[in-house]
Amino acid sequence: MPTISEFYGIVIRMYFMDHAPVDWHDLAANHDFALDEQMRLEAISRGAYLFPLATKQCSISAAHTSADIDLTLGLAGCKSWADVTKDTLYHPAQR
Repeated sequence: MPTISEFYGIVIRMYFMDHAPVDWHDLAANHDFALDEQMRLEAISRGAYLFPLATKQCSISAAHTSADIDLTLGLAGCKSWADVTKDTLYHPAQR
């Protein structure tokens, strides 16, 4: 399943679709809500807290240690922050 991530400073949004949504109707029609919720619940069961409802943002703060971030990225199947940003991460202003 293609995944698109957007970032706004410390906020990251993940979409399980092949493009960044242009509006709510696009998101509702194309996002895999079941896969999103499954991923979030799996992350929680392994020790990384993601808000357990589909399409909710994730945030990084000074309260997160490098180990916290590495754990979360590992659960998402990423090897490193560079792995995350390589193909899927972009700022919405780049649309």
